[in-house]
Amino acid sequence: MGVTSELPYFVEDELFCPVKDLDVSSRRYWDLFVTEINSSDFATAVAIEAVANARQCSKSYILDIDLDYFSTWNPFRKDLEALIGEVGVKTVTRFFSCVRYKREPLEVIAATHRNSERKTFCELVKRLKAADAMEDTITRRSTWAQVRSKIISLYEDNVDAEKLLDEFTQVLEDHRDDKAARREIWAAGPFLDLPHHESSQDDFERMVSQLEQFLLTHTLDEDNPPAIVTIAKSTGDEFLPPYQLDAILPSVLEMLERVYGELAVKSVEYESLER
Repeated sequence: MGVTSELPYFVEDELFCPVKDLDVSSRRYWDLFVTEINSSDFATAVAIEAVANARQCSKSYILDIDLDYFSTWNPFRKDLEALIGEVGVKTVTRFFSCVRYKREPLEVIAATHRNSERKTFCELVKRLKAADAMEDTITRRSTWAQVRSKIISLYEDNVDAEKLLDEFTQVLEDHRDDKAARREIWAAGPFLDLPHHESSQDDFERMVSQLEQFLLTHTLDEDNPPAIVTIAKSTGDEFLPPYQLDAILPSVLEMLERVYGELAVKSVEYESLER
């Protein structure tokens, strides 16, 4: 599956695909509108128009709510921090996330070029990882030096890539005798820039209230109810802090009941995920 959207998000997740590479028989056309709840009047007007147009072209809609919107952990960060500490995690995060293809805005780098740099970076990281696993110190450092000269050019201009590579190398060397820690560095590193913000009760109650106002403002209410509402708890992978589920889920359900009236709730449990 691929999408033609050139938004960096889709390129980073390896979902971008040029139109010419899509199977003609399986192409589907979608309009994607993104708006922030506390956006400008213009953005709100665009969102209202988009919702109105979408409603004219369809008989019903699905309202999908992910509870990790209200509070989120980055489980990769959490696990790695337990092994190498907060300072080490910050260095590893910068190594994987300060590259140009992740940072430059849409208007600066075309999607094809962004995707090319992503592939190059990923390939060089694989070579660094292989070098890191070498037992012989001289061979390891020699291989690392060869890759280092190539990967430095992929970072943003305002990043001191030489210093960053030195710091990242030092983190690996500090844990040379801890294979579990180094394995987790390479496994978790690409995902450390995912959101990580544990909300307070005041935070998520405010966000639930804002969502309620959003639904009412866009008349996505009892007069125009969704065909179905799906709610992902996101506790199996711990993107939602599990201990907050019993506070956030009832709050969301109560909000939906205020907007749509009495609800018919069905819970579907899946097998727990093993990471």
